[in-house]
Amino acid sequence: MKPFKFFIKPFNCEDYDNPPNFRFLGVTPIFVSEDNGRDARKMIYVYLDDGTIVPAQTIYDDHDAYHRADVYQVHGNQIFLILRNEETSKL
Repeated sequence: MKPFKFFIKPFNCEDYDNPPNFRFLGVTPIFVSEDNGRDARKMIYVYLDDGTIVPAQTIYDDHDAYHRADVYQVHGNQIFLILRNEETSKL
Protein backbone atom coordinates (compact mmCIF):
# COMPACT_ATOMS: atom_id res chain seq x y z
CA MET A 1 0.00 0.00 0.00
CA LYS A 2 1.31 3.45 -0.90
CA PRO A 3 1.55 6.05 1.85
CA PHE A 4 -0.93 8.90 1.80
CA LYS A 5 0.55 11.98 0.17
CA PHE A 6 -0.13 15.36 1.78
CA PHE A 7 -0.34 18.11 -0.80
CA ILE A 8 1.32 21.40 0.09
CA LYS A 9 -0.70 23.69 -2.17
CA PRO A 10 -4.01 23.44 -4.07
CA PHE A 11 -3.80 21.90 -7.53
CA ASN A 12 -3.72 24.55 -10.26
CA CYS A 13 -4.17 23.51 -13.90
CA GLU A 14 -2.52 26.74 -15.05
CA ASP A 15 0.79 25.50 -13.62
CA TYR A 16 0.85 23.04 -16.55
CA ASP A 17 -0.01 25.48 -19.37
CA ASN A 18 2.99 24.88 -21.58
CA PRO A 19 3.88 25.49 -24.41
CA PRO A 20 2.22 28.83 -25.27
CA ASN A 21 -1.22 28.63 -26.91
CA PHE A 22 -2.03 25.39 -25.10
CA ARG A 23 -4.20 25.12 -21.99
CA PHE A 24 -3.85 22.09 -19.71
CA LEU A 25 -7.26 20.49 -19.26
CA GLY A 26 -6.72 17.26 -17.33
CA VAL A 27 -5.64 13.65 -17.73
CA THR A 28 -6.92 10.50 -19.41
CA PRO A 29 -8.15 7.46 -17.48
CA ILE A 30 -5.48 5.03 -16.31
CA PHE A 31 -3.98 2.71 -18.90
CA VAL A 32 -1.01 0.33 -18.87
CA SER A 33 2.05 1.83 -20.55
CA GLU A 34 3.50 -0.23 -23.39
CA ASP A 35 6.99 1.08 -22.53
CA ASN A 36 7.27 -0.33 -19.02
CA GLY A 37 3.98 -1.98 -18.02
CA ARG A 38 3.22 0.67 -15.37
CA ASP A 39 -0.13 2.36 -14.84
CA ALA A 40 -0.04 5.67 -16.67
CA ARG A 41 -2.16 8.58 -17.89
CA LYS A 42 -1.80 11.08 -20.75
CA MET A 43 -1.95 14.78 -20.05
CA ILE A 44 -4.65 16.49 -22.14
CA TYR A 45 -4.23 19.97 -23.61
CA VAL A 46 -6.53 22.23 -25.63
CA TYR A 47 -4.97 24.21 -28.48
CA LEU A 48 -6.36 27.69 -27.93
CA ASP A 49 -6.27 28.80 -31.58
CA ASP A 50 -8.81 26.25 -32.81
CA GLY A 51 -9.95 24.18 -29.78
CA THR A 52 -8.21 20.97 -30.85
CA ILE A 53 -7.89 18.42 -28.04
CA VAL A 54 -4.33 17.10 -27.76
CA PRO A 55 -3.39 14.14 -25.53
CA ALA A 56 0.30 14.73 -24.84
CA GLN A 57 3.03 13.30 -22.63
CA THR A 58 2.58 10.15 -20.55
CA ILE A 59 2.77 10.59 -16.79
CA TYR A 60 3.01 8.12 -13.92
CA ASP A 61 1.93 8.02 -10.27
CA ASP A 62 4.88 10.18 -9.15
CA HIS A 63 3.37 13.15 -11.01
CA ASP A 64 0.99 15.48 -9.16
CA ALA A 65 -1.44 15.81 -12.10
CA TYR A 66 -1.80 11.99 -12.22
CA HIS A 67 -3.59 12.11 -8.87
CA ARG A 68 -5.20 15.53 -8.80
CA ALA A 69 -6.22 16.72 -12.29
CA ASP A 70 -9.71 16.12 -13.68
CA VAL A 71 -10.06 12.88 -15.65
CA TYR A 72 -11.45 13.06 -19.20
CA GLN A 73 -12.24 10.41 -21.79
CA VAL A 74 -11.21 11.65 -25.24
CA HIS A 75 -13.10 10.58 -28.38
CA GLY A 76 -11.75 12.44 -31.40
CA ASN A 77 -12.19 16.10 -30.54
CA GLN A 78 -14.87 15.43 -27.92
CA ILE A 79 -14.13 15.07 -24.24
CA PHE A 80 -16.19 13.64 -21.40
CA LEU A 81 -15.50 14.30 -17.73
CA ILE A 82 -15.21 11.10 -15.66
CA LEU A 83 -15.60 11.25 -11.92
CA ARG A 84 -12.55 9.70 -10.29
CA ASN A 85 -14.57 7.26 -8.18
CA GLU A 86 -16.27 5.97 -11.38
CA GLU A 87 -12.94 5.72 -13.20
CA THR A 88 -11.26 3.65 -10.51
CA SER A 89 -14.27 1.36 -10.07
CA LYS A 90 -13.78 0.18 -13.69
CA LEU A 91 -10.30 -1.22 -12.98
